[in-house]
Amino acid sequence: PGHPSFGKSVKANDTTNLKSLTDKFHTLKKTKHTLSDYRGYCIPIRAKHKEGESKQVFAFCRTHADTAGVFAANIGDYAHVFWFDFTPIQAFFAKATAHPPHQGQGGGSGTEVVVLEVWDVWQKEKSRAPIHYITIEDMTHWNYPITLKPGEMLYWEIIPPGSAVNADALRSSRQLLYSDSLGRLMSILRESEGPLHNPIFQLLSKGYMEGTAKSFEYSLVKLLEDLKISSTLPADIQKIYYKLTDKDLPKETQLLALLRVVAKLSKVPECTELAKAIMASNQIGPIVFVCPEIGKWSTAGGLGVMVDELTQDLADLGCDVYVVSPYYNRNRRGEHGYLAADGINWVHNIHTWVGTERVDVGVHEGTVNGVHLMFLHNPFYFPHIYPTGSPLFQLKAMVLMAKATLEALCRSQLIPAVIVTNDWFTGLVPAYAKKANSFDKTFHGTSFVHLIHNLGEGYQGLIWPDRGETLNNIHHLDNELVIDP
Repeated sequence: PGHPSFGKSVKANDTTNLKSLTDKFHTLKKTKHTLSDYRGYCIPIRAKHKEGESKQVFAFCRTHADTAGVFAANIGDYAHVFWFDFTPIQAFFAKATAHPPHQGQGGGSGTEVVVLEVWDVWQKEKSRAPIHYITIEDMTHWNYPITLKPGEMLYWEIIPPGSAVNADALRSSRQLLYSDSLGRLMSILRESEGPLHNPIFQLLSKGYMEGTAKSFEYSLVKLLEDLKISSTLPADIQKIYYKLTDKDLPKETQLLALLRVVAKLSKVPECTELAKAIMASNQIGPIVFVCPEIGKWSTAGGLGVMVDELTQDLADLGCDVYVVSPYYNRNRRGEHGYLAADGINWVHNIHTWVGTERVDVGVHEGTVNGVHLMFLHNPFYFPHIYPTGSPLFQLKAMVLMAKATLEALCRSQLIPAVIVTNDWFTGLVPAYAKKANSFDKTFHGTSFVHLIHNLGEGYQGLIWPDRGETLNNIHHLDNELVIDP
């Protein structure tokens, strides 16, 4: 271990670990023929980590007939996370793939099952650890993290398909392979640049990349042949698909479209159930849009149209979407009571404070095209869209819109994952949710997005108080939040 080729010189304080490792190795050697029989090959293996080649993990592989033993030891003085570079022993795996695949295990290169037998030499009873199943292709391109503490070692015995050794294990169903593969895949999915050789990743990737509903459904059906639907499986698959689309909006849109088709048209009930569960796992939680205008009820420009169409599309994708907007005295046609025609009705009143004034607000709720609508009614402050008036009145209307929105959400016991505010009239919502003391920490876990629909000077919501007025007694916010420097 002190040889320079292993990248580490032995220090005096390393001798205890080395002595312990030597004793463990000799104990292991007495029971494992791949280590005791010198008729095979001994091949050094590189251990790698994010910074390059590891300098504190000593590893090698010994082969005997059609079995290989992989030995690794941490000769350093701190815990180390690494993975193997099995390039030097690819010839052994190539020989392994020459065996015909075991009956019932699938065929073709990369689909045969290689059994990793991990034996923990430190256990007092020296019992055998669980056997792991992995494809030859996945094994050859190993990129799964391994952790060894100082003075620890591992020993894997790799048995190729078709071998007489451990034949009972080779006859195990592909369910074991897929279960192990899913566990390995989820352990690296967030960090890995591309787990391209994992069989589950390959299966789902092929079904998606071919771009047809038939191939997409087939990949899910094949997966369900070897994995039962569990409480975590839909969320795991959603994360795999997220990795596949790589935050590319057109790809994500295509993927969700395929899921919707399979959920509606698949003749395999389990596949339909899985597709629906994956879509449900894609939800981020309630999304609330706060806007001064919305749809046919109060649209005055592009803002109302955009929010109306976007929220309906999100609802179609399975998102839990809400819209909060003022209920004005009259709609665009000059009609009163125009919400009732769409099943949007009064449910309760709330109250909040604007300065020292208590203000009551009626809340009207209903669902249209899958979007939950919440209209706030106060005939004085919300007489019509974008009300004009003194600076004092305009600020009071903005404060009421912000506070009443948050109060209504609390009354409905709705804590959104995301609140999307639109243009100046709703701009104080994040300030009261995050910076003021009015709602304590209720919305501290909520993310806020503010959309500006028009950058023109007349659409910025600028208010010039009358001479001598500060209006601090109305908004009760830090000046840095409301004063344009």
